[in-house]
Amino acid sequence: MALPFVHDIDKGRRYATIEDFENFVKLAYMAPGIHHSGGTVCEPVDLPVNKRHYDMLYSHFKYSDKPLMGSVTHWRRAQDSVDMAKIVFGDEFVDQNCVLTSLINVNSPLVFDGTMLGSLKGLCPQ
Repeated sequence: MALPFVHDIDKGRRYATIEDFENFVKLAYMAPGIHHSGGTVCEPVDLPVNKRHYDMLYSHFKYSDKPLMGSVTHWRRAQDSVDMAKIVFGDEFVDQNCVLTSLINVNSPLVFDGTMLGSLKGLCPQ
C-alpha cells in the first residue's frame, strides 16, 4: 500500500497530490534502470477515493510507456483498469496480450477476501 505522504526539500513532509503522483510516474519513465512505472506510487489524497484510480491510471498511460499495475482496491476499480487499457490499446490487443499487472494479496491464514477475489475476476475474466 502506498503512503499518503511525500517529502520534498521545499515543502517538507506533506500529503501527496496528483501532481506528486504524476512526477513519480515521469521519474520512473525517465530512469533507464526502472522497467515498470508502478501502480499507486503515492496516494494522491487531493482526489476523491471513488475516482482517484481513474486519474492515477490516466497518468501512467499519459506519462509513461512502461508496464503498470491496475487497481485492486475494489472489483469495480480492477475492471475500470482493464476498461481503460482497452481504450488505450484496443479490445483485441488487451484480450491477446498482457498490458497490466497487479498484486492479489492473501490474508492470514492464507485466505482470499472478497475484495481480492473480486479484483482477480475483474482482471482475469476467463
